[in-house]
Amino acid sequence: MHPVRALFVAWPLSIAGVARAAEDASAPLPVDQVMAPAQTVAPRDPPPAEAPTTPAAAPSKPSSSRSSAGDMGAFAAQLGLRGVLQDVSGTDRDGTLGGAGFGGWLFANLGVGSLTTRMEFRSHLGGSGGGIDGQYGLDLSFGGRLRLGDHAALLGRLGASGHILGNGRLLWWGIALPETDLGLQVADGRFFFEATGLGGITLGGNYLVGEEGQRKLGTAPHLGGRATLGLRPLVATVTWRHIFEGQNEPATPLDSVDGGLCLVFAKVAGVAVCADGRVFKGAVGYPNGAFADSTVLYGGISLSLGAVVAGGGKDMDFKK
Repeated sequence: MHPVRALFVAWPLSIAGVARAAEDASAPLPVDQVMAPAQTVAPRDPPPAEAPTTPAAAPSKPSSSRSSAGDMGAFAAQLGLRGVLQDVSGTDRDGTLGGAGFGGWLFANLGVGSLTTRMEFRSHLGGSGGGIDGQYGLDLSFGGRLRLGDHAALLGRLGASGHILGNGRLLWWGIALPETDLGLQVADGRFFFEATGLGGITLGGNYLVGEEGQRKLGTAPHLGGRATLGLRPLVATVTWRHIFEGQNEPATPLDSVDGGLCLVFAKVAGVAVCADGRVFKGAVGYPNGAFADSTVLYGGISLSLGAVVAGGGKDMDFKK
């Protein structure tokens, strides 16, 4: 078909389609559609409000004054004027004499974690009825321990000791190396106690008493024991050595006992009353070839400044 002719044929058809669409738009809606209620959309509930969050509290740090669980020990320190009393018997010049001087005592017996140490230092210088009177001594040992909970531990230590004590009626000196401790320590709150067996080698020494009584100490083994008690405000310790001296006449054992205690009239440090003592017992020889058993009691007491700390376990607080 010719394009112009096709246009004339399509034009009336398109006009008819438009008229029919206008008729449909003007027709009224069915009744059921007119009367139908409008649909409403229910409002949504608002989202629940979130509860305010508070930052978690930081874990509280343990007090710096509180010891770790299982740590324990005893400590004492003292420095001041000291009175001395000595008694000698079984010699060629028996008697009792007194004196005074200035001295100190430093003691520490500690168990921290798997380690343990013990240290004791004594010093005194003064005068007595026997002339110049003085003493110096050091015990030092280190080791390990096996904890049995928070309040007890088995221990072993290795160390050495050296002591000298002398005046016009007495001279004792000796060196021990090595020395070993094996034992048990327990503690709770302000209470501490340790007991150990002691063994070692006495490398040498000398024991002079009276006017001419004398006994040289050769290299010999020794056995004994130690104990420490801490019951704040009191600390006390004692050591016993039984020396199997057989190189020099009369080749009989010698015994040495030394101890000390300190009581402080304060929570930790303040005015203190402290005491110490030494006992020596054994046979000595004389120039005429005779031998005799001798006994020496030597002690001191001091009123001075001092400090004491003792206890252990997780409940110990050094500020109490």
